[in-house]
Amino acid sequence: MNGWPVFNQTVETPSVLKQPKAAAAGGAVTFTATAGGTPGPVAVWEISYDGGASWQRADHQPVTKRTDEGSYRSTLEVSSGTYSDAGLLVRAVFRNAHGKAATDAVGFPAPPGR
Repeated sequence: MNGWPVFNQTVETPSVLKQPKAAAAGGAVTFTATAGGTPGPVAVWEISYDGGASWQRADHQPVTKRTDEGSYRSTLEVSSGTYSDAGLLVRAVFRNAHGKAATDAVGFPAPPGR
């Protein structure tokens, strides 16, 4: 290259590596999703009140963290009483400068005793 610097400008659109699953414990429901991409994607969590016909941002947006394996993980934690209506869905949309990828929609678990 005649002394010119060489740059690696790898570009990867986000891809979902792990779909979210609901886990209920201690008065909270958590959803964790993982994605890959370059530059590292950031998750925006969304809630649907109408079975997935429309989506809105969740009230709380957690930090997306880089894992030791080089992927990016985000965990949404929701108080069990926050979304008490049956049929609500949640999903994560991972975005970077080159695109986005949405996880599958997943429902909240039924409260104990139902």
